[in-house]
Amino acid sequence: MSFMLKEKKDIPTLGEGSKGTLVKHISGAKVLLIKTDDDNQVFSANFFNAPDNNRGAAHVLEHCLLTGSRKYPDNPFARLRKGVLWTYLNALTYKDRTLFPAASRDETSFREMIDVYMDGVIHPIITKRIFEVEKRAAISEMETFYNDTFERAKADAYAKLFLGTPYAYSSAGIPEEMRKLSYEEIINFFDRHYIPNNALLYLYGNDPEKYLPILDIYLNELLSLDRAVSAREYESRNIHAKATRDSTFENRHFDRRWTRAGAPRVISDESGGCTFINLGLWNSYEEELIIRAAFIALQEELSSANAWLDIEIPFGVIGFKTGGEEFFCAVADLIENGKVRFGRALDTLELRLRVNYARYKPRGLTYLIDMLPNWFMCKNLFDKFNGDYIARLKEMPWTRVSDTINLKISGSSAPPRPAGAHSRKGMIAGAKRSLPFRSGAKRGIGRSKFHFALRRHDIQTFGVSYTHLLFDTRFISKENFPALEKVKKWFENQLRAFSYIGETACVLQQCLPKRAPFFTLRIRTFKPDKMLDLIGDLIDTLLNDQTDLSVDVLKSLFSVKTMSVHYAGKPPSEKALESYTEKLSTSTEISFDVSFYGYQQEFVPRDLKFIETNSPVSDIVVNIPLDGSFFESDKKSAGMAVAVAALTHNYFFPLTRERAGTYDAICHIAQGCVIINLLSVADVTECAEILKRMGEYALIGENLRECVISALNALSNPPHPEDQLIVEIERILNHGEHSDARRYISEIKNCSARDVNEQVRTLSDTLKYSACRITGSRENYERFKNRWLIEIEKRTKEEI
Repeated sequence: MSFMLKEKKDIPTLGEGSKGTLVKHISGAKVLLIKTDDDNQVFSANFFNAPDNNRGAAHVLEHCLLTGSRKYPDNPFARLRKGVLWTYLNALTYKDRTLFPAASRDETSFREMIDVYMDGVIHPIITKRIFEVEKRAAISEMETFYNDTFERAKADAYAKLFLGTPYAYSSAGIPEEMRKLSYEEIINFFDRHYIPNNALLYLYGNDPEKYLPILDIYLNELLSLDRAVSAREYESRNIHAKATRDSTFENRHFDRRWTRAGAPRVISDESGGCTFINLGLWNSYEEELIIRAAFIALQEELSSANAWLDIEIPFGVIGFKTGGEEFFCAVADLIENGKVRFGRALDTLELRLRVNYARYKPRGLTYLIDMLPNWFMCKNLFDKFNGDYIARLKEMPWTRVSDTINLKISGSSAPPRPAGAHSRKGMIAGAKRSLPFRSGAKRGIGRSKFHFALRRHDIQTFGVSYTHLLFDTRFISKENFPALEKVKKWFENQLRAFSYIGETACVLQQCLPKRAPFFTLRIRTFKPDKMLDLIGDLIDTLLNDQTDLSVDVLKSLFSVKTMSVHYAGKPPSEKALESYTEKLSTSTEISFDVSFYGYQQEFVPRDLKFIETNSPVSDIVVNIPLDGSFFESDKKSAGMAVAVAALTHNYFFPLTRERAGTYDAICHIAQGCVIINLLSVADVTECAEILKRMGEYALIGENLRECVISALNALSNPPHPEDQLIVEIERILNHGEHSDARRYISEIKNCSARDVNEQVRTLSDTLKYSACRITGSRENYERFKNRWLIEIEKRTKEEI
């Protein structure tokens, strides 16, 4: 093969025996390989493509590249979505780079995904028709995005904060500018950026080296391609990427002159009340972590959720949705006195980093996103995984920390403290709040009666404990429900001061109709002993002191702890899904969508709700109720699962995208109904017609296998550990254990086209009982109502 070793390094922070290897192909492309014990393999083709205008060429091209290629001319991305076993499949546009990531636990599927992606980014076929369809969908997406006034203010601020750099522009595009984007411009953008010297390919998993031959074949092809693209090729549009051996390109990713562009440091938008602060270039990962921890401390000090920190680009930015004058006062106090509270902020930061690596995305993709900024800044790719940075920061002298904060946040251009402003001295540095023990209190009133029903699931969570405590409310009368809300608010106020132990949420979960809402404490922490002690002491304090909240109600609530479900430990040894590849699994921890165990919601027939916004495009959500007895049959629910997959991939997505300019169309089952989400719809009347004709769709036999695999993918995609926990709790509270999880999977695999078409017709017939919500302009609402709702009313009257 045509690869040369550039660097090899052990990365113990990613797991015992983990290694990173960087190789360079003779075409100029670099390949990063991460070898771990994770069987969820990840591939990504990544390109640096900083913009020079707001027309969104990078974003529109991202949409176009996987719609057809030399080897796969007929929409290969849609084919992958429903034809292989995947755990992640997407394309992502950032401010200065585009990623094409895919992940799977199945080797055959993974090889096919690599082949499709490589052919797509090297030999794409982009016709003018494809360009117009994808451009329209991208504009619809951004119309919704920029309907948020803060996002619009942020775009305006970036144009000033980063004047003279690519970060002054939106790589995703601004709608009014995107309409000016031409077909020739997007082709030129591809020719300029999608070249091997501007590519970093990524392989992650338990044996990434075995996929190098696939990359070698495609990269060698680049060397023989003609550098010129003839005008004749523009219509057939089989674009040839042009290889270049310009060795200086890899050093031109990030131009350090951008840091000296003379842009202002602070921008205030008086009309919107927003403030944005340019923190400058991140000089090291250590510096970035210091600022992130300082930001957490400041958020706690200001008790504001309006503050926001952008770290996705080489420059750091802090933004406030309201005026930022208080921020600078708090910064001064943090620098002077913040050591104690800063340590607590580091604990919170460590928790969030651990949670981040266990989130719904494959871990390999999260690692890549963290490493990429170092690539185009010509820094070491493995720097962020060079030991335990948090532990080092905890041991660092405060003077060094405060100097970094002062340099990055305050700076010479920070506005002076407003006249008459009260100093916050001592608030950030205040003594660590003690646990809420009350002297002389009779402790243990509730705790002595607790009965644990503990369920532990061994999945990889990077040391984070996810614990949900459910308290039985069945004995609380309806007139005492308001007391539950008071208890919820009291807990939220008390726990907010202990965020350094972990993150918590109090939830009143509505379960079966006419049942009291379950009271749940959701906890995630890497200090579970301290957190559970805190919860126990809070309950004792509440029972002893909060008499105004009705002691009888509280004793009924806290006298029995009905369940504690705890996730922590090692990754699963086997994949929890039996697939067409006959890769059998011995695991019984199978994650199901909560929808299969949810309760039937009450619907008002033909109910149409409207949420008015200034957006020229609309989001349409249709809820089609299912009979409460429907999910008692594994065969029926399996048929519906495949029908939902078929409607998503074969009907709604392709039709609404081409005819109505929809950014995305998704069907899924949740809480006893089928939900159809049509996002960023440009033409609501066409969307209404597609909805009405849903019953005309019929799955033909040869497409059945793809839809079955798609339905299985909905069960195999690894959700966040806490989401898995919520699913299980919902199942237990509402319907008890599923009769036989493996039998349900078997029913999906044995589903026939007839079963699917029968369920599609059931959905179409039930459409008249649906509830619908449309978000957007009143004009769009009226158009949709006239085209869809009135027609449904006519059908109902005819049946009567």
